[in-house]
Amino acid sequence: MAVATLSPVLSEGAPVAVDDRVRAGRLSVPRPSVRRMPPPTLVSTREALTVLRSAGVGARSADRVLAGGLAGTAVRARSVLLHDEGRVRQLAERRVLAGRTLAQQCPQGLFVARRDLPRGLSRSDQERWFAHGWGEISRWVMLRLQLEIERDGPRPFVACTGGFVTFGAEITRARSVDGSAPSFDLAAPASWFEVFDGARLRTGPGRPWVIHPPTQVARVPSARVRIGG
Repeated sequence: MAVATLSPVLSEGAPVAVDDRVRAGRLSVPRPSVRRMPPPTLVSTREALTVLRSAGVGARSADRVLAGGLAGTAVRARSVLLHDEGRVRQLAERRVLAGRTLAQQCPQGLFVARRDLPRGLSRSDQERWFAHGWGEISRWVMLRLQLEIERDGPRPFVACTGGFVTFGAEITRARSVDGSAPSFDLAAPASWFEVFDGARLRTGPGRPWVIHPPTQVARVPSARVRIGG
């Protein structure tokens, strides 16, 4: 038994393809629905600072956090800067790592750089940015740091803006040569950085770097330690 097929028509007795009907405007094609995200709620700098201060962030640190763009780029409305409230609250809710956690995660010690990270840098440029500019560190401190690296392995390195972790690496060599500023050789961090990523440290006031000494001493290798070069 034959089965009859029906063809769509534009005019009586003239079979046409569906594409012809679409071009003629006689057949509607449903468009995929697009879910629109609601616009972010904006708050003033004063309100954003209040949120951060309520989470225990110091006044100067809170200023640096907003100025550094950790809550996104501020929007200027006349004489007022507005910030994304959601991102500000996300910062305020970041977990704070205690000293015990630092010792457990980094028994070989930890170098904390309290230096802001410029926006828009690639990973390699970030490493170059944090590798240099340590002229305030004495040659003897660099010597001791290199000895500990030779003994215990690479030294974990984290950078913070107002206590909020923005960068992680490992110091594979601390260089200090007469006539040149101290610098580091940096490499990508190991799994220890997973705990620090998206966290906050209580850095407090002081110099732009803090060295946490090793809490676990390894055997000293027989090879001689090379400083600089």
